[in-house]
Amino acid sequence: CGLLHRFGFGLGLVVVDFAFVQVVTFLENAENLNEFYVVAQVEDQVYTNKSFYRDVTTENKFISREDVFWPDDSREAVTFYAVNFGSNDKNYLSDAIFLNNDITPIRNHSIEVPVDDSFNRDLVAAYSVTSANQTTNGIAPLTFNHMLAEVEVYAKADNSANTSYTITSIVFESEDNTRIYHFDTNTWSTGAKDQKIREVPYFRSNGFDVTNANDYVEVVETGSLPGYYFRFMIPGDYTLRVIYRIPTSNDPINKTCEVNLVQNQKNRINLTLTPPVN
Repeated sequence: CGLLHRFGFGLGLVVVDFAFVQVVTFLENAENLNEFYVVAQVEDQVYTNKSFYRDVTTENKFISREDVFWPDDSREAVTFYAVNFGSNDKNYLSDAIFLNNDITPIRNHSIEVPVDDSFNRDLVAAYSVTSANQTTNGIAPLTFNHMLAEVEVYAKADNSANTSYTITSIVFESEDNTRIYHFDTNTWSTGAKDQKIREVPYFRSNGFDVTNANDYVEVVETGSLPGYYFRFMIPGDYTLRVIYRIPTSNDPINKTCEVNLVQNQKNRINLTLTPPVN
């Protein structure tokens, strides 16, 4: 198997103006962003932390429940972190403050995330450092970047095999316990490790029949819409494990390969299924 195609996300950069005392302006290339959470720090202390939601009564605006004001000293540098709600509506910035009871996870401009977290939507983050006297009308711009890699798996039959295959499982495995996202560089690094293999399921069902030997076809269960199994995943190195069988045998065939999932890309993995080795 291999990564044959990588495409940049169609959304590109998401840009939002974060306005103290004013509403947050939602620009046209961020139409899919409905909510985000902001933490502002002054000298490594939390200055404010708030959720912002799209205001359905005002087109292309974000609001919070309370206005936010700049520090009295207009020269005071404020560090902003923002993330939209991520896996199962988990809020990584909120958790960093309230669950850990301190701001250590973002003191070094980073948060540590379990590598096997499940993301049901795209995750974007923003980082900036500015002061009131550097802004126009008190607006601090937040430029959101894609944090994750989109993954899609396709398969075809080996031309020489003259047989069909049934895929029953596709899993991404990692030796990492966590990975660390760095807000200031919009990059990931390896976090904690242990002896346990983390699994990120991609496809599990009674089977997906692969009969086409000429073109790669998307791995999707009968009745599911195209793209249903596409995943957002933390970028990095994984072992891809595929389990399939041939019609003349119930014995599963295990195939593994190493893949590198690239951030802010559509990572298309093409599998060529081959018969078992005798």
